[in-house]
Amino acid sequence: MDHRLDHISPLVSVVMSVYNGESYLRDAIDSVLQQSFTDFEFIIINDGSKDNSLSIIRSYDDQRMVLVDNDGNKGLIYSLNKGIELSKGKYIARMDADDLCLPERFKKQVDFLESHPTIGVVGCDYISFNNAQSTTVTSIYKSNEIKSFLLFTATMCHPTLMLRKQVLMDHHLSYSENAKHVEDYDLWTRMALHTDFCNLNQVLFKYRDHAQQVSRQYRDIQLKNSNNVQESYLKNLGFVYTEQELSTHFLIASNARIQAKENVIQIEKWLLSLIDQNITKKIIAEAEFKSVIHKMWLDCCGNTSLGLWAYRYYQTSLLRKRTMVTNSFNAKLLAKSVIRWIR
Repeated sequence: MDHRLDHISPLVSVVMSVYNGESYLRDAIDSVLQQSFTDFEFIIINDGSKDNSLSIIRSYDDQRMVLVDNDGNKGLIYSLNKGIELSKGKYIARMDADDLCLPERFKKQVDFLESHPTIGVVGCDYISFNNAQSTTVTSIYKSNEIKSFLLFTATMCHPTLMLRKQVLMDHHLSYSENAKHVEDYDLWTRMALHTDFCNLNQVLFKYRDHAQQVSRQYRDIQLKNSNNVQESYLKNLGFVYTEQELSTHFLIASNARIQAKENVIQIEKWLLSLIDQNITKKIIAEAEFKSVIHKMWLDCCGNTSLGLWAYRYYQTSLLRKRTMVTNSFNAKLLAKSVIRWIR
């Protein structure tokens, strides 16, 4: 099924890969086709599904839909790159086969990108939901904060994103087979060297949380490849580090419970080094960078098994004095320290 006419160039190309996605696929497709913005092509890559996914896709008769039927299961990275290669739009909108776009998503994101030419990637707030509950997730909105957080975590929600295709073309960027299960994180860190980011302060997406997600099934591989992404990003931005400092960085990024006082001390030293290097080399805007570093420091001090020692260390730390802090942060940290010490 390919109803697309070669002379038509839609403004947006929606790219979605499907592998055994029959459970939620129809709802996902409907949420795209029912967008208030209509100038798009919908490229769906069936990646060797063994369930009824292909039949569900073929049951639609919409001229905007383009079916690509892989010869077997090629994997998400191959499929997404294939979709981008075939795309004709100025913008690429990501979509997953188990999620839902709210009706105004494409319109809001296109309007924003059209009026902000320096922004290459835009996401949005979203609702994370499962059969039991739903939670509204607010995003990081400023580009320099997003770029700073990318040192430690993916921070952008992949299927909510719309990106400017020209940035990919100009810098020969695509999803990397070396970044399996963190292919989005890897791509954002490479795009961050060439363009700005933004998340819209509007709920435009519903993200389905379920047990079959990659983040639950391949945690060890994700952690290893995330570390590789973080090291490359540090290096590409121009930060300098020792092996010990890199290990400390990985500990911060892992969000693991910190057991030893020495780890807390090393974390502070490394975060101070990042601040100093950023000031000297003018890598990321200083105010936003310091704000993110303070957030990471606060999280680390609150994520220990050291009880009130961590709270007292934070209060007297040089890093606290060099970054902005409020009493509300202090109260939250004290509560975390006591609760985790008791547990």
